[in-house]
Amino acid sequence: PSKGDQMGSSLSLSSDGQVVAIGRIGASGGAGQVHVYNVGNGSTQLVGSVVQGTQSNEGLGKQVIYSEQGGSTILMTLSASGQASIHGLNGGGNKWQSRFVSPSQYTDIGLGVDVNTGKYTAALGFMTCGENQVPCVGGGRRAH
Repeated sequence: PSKGDQMGSSLSLSSDGQVVAIGRIGASGGAGQVHVYNVGNGSTQLVGSVVQGTQSNEGLGKQVIYSEQGGSTILMTLSASGQASIHGLNGGGNKWQSRFVSPSQYTDIGLGVDVNTGKYTAALGFMTCGENQVPCVGGGRRAH
């Protein structure tokens, strides 16, 4: 990391504490990045690829959620610009693949899993939207 990367701006640990997702909202000219590391067995290894923000000052990694449940590995991110995204680890385990990208309007994210089906439900929350800042209702997207 370099000065200004803001590495650790957000963190998410797996339930067993062996995997950590780390947000770097200032990396890559402010586009931001999310790194996921397996820190078990006395070594540190990158899980998949680095998830990279796509626009200057996007601030990817403002909030991160990592989960391994129901046979899926999911990474959910929120950028400083308010864009939420959901990524799944590919079958080879070497790349995070985008499954969903929202418009830039959200202020909070959440992730849950149905213990019976193993399917994830992502909650995307926002307080106001539009030019008049009218209250809006939060939305959801299911990824599995």
